Amino acid sequence: MLIEQKTRGIDLRKPAQQSDGQALTPYEQALRYAAYLPTSDAPNFIIVSNFEEFLIYDRRTDPNGESPISVLLPELPSQLQVFSFIVDPVNQRIARQKQLNLEAARLIGEVYESIRHQYHDPEASRHNLAVLMVRILFCFYAEDSGFFEKNLFYNYLKEIPAGEGVFRDALIKLFGVLNTPEDQRSAYLGKTLAQFPYVNGGLFEGEIEVPIFTNDIKYQMLQKAGYEFNWTEISPVIFGSIFESILSGDERRAGGMHYTSVENIHKVIDPLFLNELRLEFQKAGENKGALRALQGSVLRR
Repeated sequence: MLIEQKTRGIDLRKPAQQSDGQALTPYEQALRYAAYLPTSDAPNFIIVSNFEEFLIYDRRTDPNGESPISVLLPELPSQLQVFSFIVDPVNQRIARQKQLNLEAARLIGEVYESIRHQYHDPEASRHNLAVLMVRILFCFYAEDSGFFEKNLFYNYLKEIPAGEGVFRDALIKLFGVLNTPEDQRSAYLGKTLAQFPYVNGGLFEGEIEVPIFTNDIKYQMLQKAGYEFNWTEISPVIFGSIFESILSGDERRAGGMHYTSVENIHKVIDPLFLNELRLEFQKAGENKGALRALQGSVLRR
């Protein structure tokens, strides 16, 4: 939580000129302060007050700050519940996130193990399996996040039978479509496949070895790990860590899937490079030339 306190009588919704000449509301001023904090310390809530009114901004549900909760000072005794996030254990949110991350790791781990045994030589096919799992996980997340149409991946595969290679062939065909720009695709592709967007970056580039899927594996992957699980609740930051745990040996998989939390990831990357980039970004301000130069330097790193 970050609090911006103003003098009595100040309009909390009206921009005021700052020392640098910019006109900012108290909320926007608080956001400026928050921008200097490490990502791991970024506040979920911002409160602005003028000793007469409290405006409470929940940045998780209202990132643009359009609908703050307003509490007047005389109302405070009867409205204490809106401040419950101050005294509620922060660990409740963190614990839920970790539980979801562990559930995601478990689901992917089970799918990984099932598919692994379908390869003729699992060890020799280790890289192919890793790429296959990354592609499948991308499709899960893209489907839930809105990059794909809702349930597009699920609906494309759900009626395709497993066990005879048809399901396998459908996956391979989908990977090829995702790697092909829309204007270069066949006019006879079919309505469903044509709805999938092009994914640049090389994730779906190149053929990989894909084994036969059984009905059980199809259900496990498509229904349990895909349709019934909301991947937008999982931070993409931990995806790499999930796969590291999947691919790092039977002992770790059997131990319930270890992963690196978002907090611990930022303990490493913030001092390593993120704090420096954040400082450069702040120095650039609204200077477009400086911002483009910073963008270029990031892309070259």
